[in-house]
Amino acid sequence: MQKLDSSREPAPAALPDHWITRIFSVLRSTYGAAFDRQWECPPGQDPALYAQQLRRHGAVELRAYGREQTVQAIAWALEHLPPAPPNLVEFKALCRSAPRPVVAAISYSRSDRSRVASELQRIAEVTDRLRSQPGGNARNWAYRLAERAREELRLTLDQKKWALIDAGVIKAEEPRM
Repeated sequence: MQKLDSSREPAPAALPDHWITRIFSVLRSTYGAAFDRQWECPPGQDPALYAQQLRRHGAVELRAYGREQTVQAIAWALEHLPPAPPNLVEFKALCRSAPRPVVAAISYSRSDRSRVASELQRIAEVTDRLRSQPGGNARNWAYRLAERAREELRLTLDQKKWALIDAGVIKAEEPRM
C-alpha cells in the first residue's frame, strides 16, 4: 500500500469517520479472515498507524460518495458485495454501479405566444436604447469597464474576463457537458 503522509494539515475532505467504521465493520463481518489477510499490516510497521492511514485513505478516496444523493451508492455496494473481499478500487467501482435514484420529471408547458412576443419586444427596446447611447454600439458595457479600470476602480474577475473575451483577447471556454 502507498505510504500516506499523516503530517499534512488540514486533512483533505473525507467521509466522516463513523461511515468508514461502518464500511470496514460490514466488510470485516462479511469476509472474516479473508478481509483481515487482505489488509494485513506489513512487517516492521506500527499496526495502529497502518490502520489509521488505511482508514484515512479510504475516507479520502470515497469522499465523492459523501454527498446526500450518492450515500445510497455506498449502501447499495454494501448490500451487493462480491464473493471475495474487494479492494478500494473494486469497492469504488461497485459504488459507481449502483442504480441512479429516480428523479421526478419536471412538467413542461409551452409558453404563451403573446407573452413571448411581449418579452422579445422589451429586449428589443433595451437593445435599441443601448445602441442609441453615445458611442452607438451594444458594447458600451465593455467601454464602461475599461473606463473604470483606467480610474483604478475595482473590477471583479468575471468583469475582467468577459471584457477580454469581448475584445477578442481570449477565447470563451466551451461549455462542459
